[in-house]
Amino acid sequence: MMLALILMTALLLALMVVLLVLGRALGRAGASRRLLLPLAAVVLVWVVAVYGLVGGYRGEQQYLAARAALPTLLAQAQQGDELQPAQYEQLLIGLRARLDEQDDAEGWRLLGRLAWDGEQGDMAFGALQRAWQLAPNDAQTQRDYGRILVMTRDAALQQEGVALLGQLAQQPQELEALSILAFHHLDRGEREQAIGYWQQLRDRLPEGDERRLMIDRTLEQLAAPPAGVTQISVALAPQLLARIPANARLLVFAKAVGGSPMPLAVRQLAVDQWPVSLQLSDADAMMAELKLSQFDTIEITARLTSSATVSAVAGDLEGVSGPISGDGRSQMVTVTIDRQL
Repeated sequence: MMLALILMTALLLALMVVLLVLGRALGRAGASRRLLLPLAAVVLVWVVAVYGLVGGYRGEQQYLAARAALPTLLAQAQQGDELQPAQYEQLLIGLRARLDEQDDAEGWRLLGRLAWDGEQGDMAFGALQRAWQLAPNDAQTQRDYGRILVMTRDAALQQEGVALLGQLAQQPQELEALSILAFHHLDRGEREQAIGYWQQLRDRLPEGDERRLMIDRTLEQLAAPPAGVTQISVALAPQLLARIPANARLLVFAKAVGGSPMPLAVRQLAVDQWPVSLQLSDADAMMAELKLSQFDTIEITARLTSSATVSAVAGDLEGVSGPISGDGRSQMVTVTIDRQL
């Protein structure tokens, strides 16, 4: 490889000298400059070839170094030693290289966990998906894959994750799957489902286990209605079903009528069926000093958007409740998404 690199570099230098000599000769002869174009094209091809060869050589060297360092880095990671960013990247490359040689479920699961810890979500998802394909009945793999599925924004993948974790949670000794499902439903505002999973988890723990006390406290907090709670039902006009933006999420937020334009409370969730029921409360406040319970009249906006913020963008689908005050705040508020921005 190194010899080839040296030879190509030498040839490139020789070719450039020839081009320079010919260019001067053609210039003295008054020849058209268009005659230089073919020669320039040849030089360009050589430059690209040399650049590709150098890049490939460096990539191969990096690949081999990562493969050689894998046992040491893997042992450090498993012992809980802190790795530098460059070491962490080398660990992922080395593990991926090993999987090219030996396609095994445990290796893919480990790669998925490491990539997730390193906030490389796409790599983590692909690795855990491959691990589950190779070992669909392994509880640990099923749990890890189910967890990453429910954390995606895709409603269909979330449902697949819920089904996978639900199947796993039927095993009497399985506790973590119940915990993941409880937090998932709580994040979606589905308090009753979350309470149900935490109760199951509590009942499986032995008497005297400290975790039972923690779950009891959580259940007490969930049993008490949040301050400033507003129950909301969001519907989608049938004529807009075909216009839902790609990778859309449902954004629901409340603003004070005649007050600050800053949303008082915000919820976002993936949706796969309509209507959607949720609630907004002081627990969803964007700022501690601006809460739903502090304002008499509010307005609810529901928006289907692919934007990462609460700012509207062209193509979003939206519906607004109109002013809500007094007794209306204690009743179910219905918002219909009926227009495209």
